[in-house]
Amino acid sequence: MHNPLSATFGALKDAPILVWHCDETGACDWFNDTWLAFTGRSAEQEAGNGWAEGVHPEDRARCVAEFRDALRRRQGFELEYRLRNHSGEYRWIKDIGRPYGGSEGERFGYIGYCFDVTHERQMTLRLHEAQEVAELGYYVYLVAEDSWESSDILDQIFGIGSDYPRNRDSWLALVAPEVRASMAQHLAGVIAREHSFDREYRIIRPADGAERWVHGNGRMDFAEDGRPLRMVGTIRDITQEIRLREALRLNAIVFQNTQQAIIVTDAQRQIVEVNRAFSELTGYAPEEVRGTNPRFLKSGLQDTAFYETMWSTLNRTGRWHGEVWNRRKSGELCPGLLSINAVKNAEDRVSHYVGFFTEISELKTAQQRLEHMANFDALTGLPNRILLADRLQQGLAMARRNNRLLAVCFLDLDEFKPVNDGFGHAVGDALLQEVARRISAAVRSGDTVARIGGDEFVLILNELETRDEANAILERLIGDIAQPCMVLGHQLCITASIGAILCPHPVAQPDELIRLADEAMYQAKRDGRNRWVIASPN
Repeated sequence: MHNPLSATFGALKDAPILVWHCDETGACDWFNDTWLAFTGRSAEQEAGNGWAEGVHPEDRARCVAEFRDALRRRQGFELEYRLRNHSGEYRWIKDIGRPYGGSEGERFGYIGYCFDVTHERQMTLRLHEAQEVAELGYYVYLVAEDSWESSDILDQIFGIGSDYPRNRDSWLALVAPEVRASMAQHLAGVIAREHSFDREYRIIRPADGAERWVHGNGRMDFAEDGRPLRMVGTIRDITQEIRLREALRLNAIVFQNTQQAIIVTDAQRQIVEVNRAFSELTGYAPEEVRGTNPRFLKSGLQDTAFYETMWSTLNRTGRWHGEVWNRRKSGELCPGLLSINAVKNAEDRVSHYVGFFTEISELKTAQQRLEHMANFDALTGLPNRILLADRLQQGLAMARRNNRLLAVCFLDLDEFKPVNDGFGHAVGDALLQEVARRISAAVRSGDTVARIGGDEFVLILNELETRDEANAILERLIGDIAQPCMVLGHQLCITASIGAILCPHPVAQPDELIRLADEAMYQAKRDGRNRWVIASPN
């Protein structure tokens, strides 16, 4: 090969970099030994455009096109592409082509120098990925020129474009107005060597008006004579971190100030932390319970099976909710609603258990009070219509099961209205209470006495063996009620009329049985009052 660069080729034959040459057509006609050793191919295989076969398919078209464009314009070029080496691995190559000749009949061509930049590319990629993950941007501030340069990541954080001015005032314009003066003072202190730049501050992004929190770090470089030269630093978007920090702070406030007692244990069920409400409720200080198992709170009212079921459910579903009884440090029992949640770590293993306990002593009392109000008469304390219906259903079922009789009795006081009108409602109410007491005392413990309104009562006499047994109870009732009584300073006498129906009866519906007993009661009134009547089934 005759070439004016023959001497140069000789010098570059064993150079530690990849070197190539092409003529004015772009056909390569020489490669140094380092190139051929790298690709593992012969000079004949690489000649012409053969070298392009080793370029990565994704890079080949771009690489050839840019090379042809530079050749057409007879300009130098720099390309980066992946080139396959002798072991089949693709390496990133930085290819620098320089033209020569082309004037006064001098031969034109290119000589190229190639460097393996795979490591640099990988490091750059990792740095870029790290910047994106950490939302970390870089800047250089030149003090004398009052100008700063920034990375793409920083521009994204600040929400600025390439046309945004870059000087001290333009940076301060990004800072939230209420902290702008303090940030200017902070920067002045950095330049005056009073301290380094290390500050969390808020910015307002010009791109979208969004408010973001950033953390800025900076290191000043000074000349030998002490003049400030430049500050090199980083800006990190910490908006999410600030929000998380605030959330943790609020969680801590909620944890300590919530009315629910909270207990946190590790995976081995040893107490890690409790809140203030827990200590106030149980009487145990945090330092008394840390490192212990919560079983010391057990009241003894729930058996082993209860706790085995609780933990079985918790292990299966990750949560449990139910009513438990705990014991305070004083020994006092404390009912409550307990919710337990299993907390898992990144490996999907339980790391903690968090329990929320709400005391329900007052709720229990209120619930009992409401249940009593719903089922019992407020004046006499006897069952009302609602509880009467339930008791009658139970009584009928028991009578059928035991093959016994049951009596449904309707009792109404005789001439009660004159007492109410003549002596007042207070005396009337007191008389009803006395009558309720006498009726309850006259029947057996398994019977039911209910007040269904005014001076009307319904009795359920259970487990009767004969009709005569019912007769005896009703006769005793009539006699006891008729006894004179002293009510609020008034000597009173009152009588009652009672109608009854015996079951089993052709009519089996509770409401219908009460209606039939009511009709029998009116028969007793028609017969002269102060008596009882047991109606015969039709």
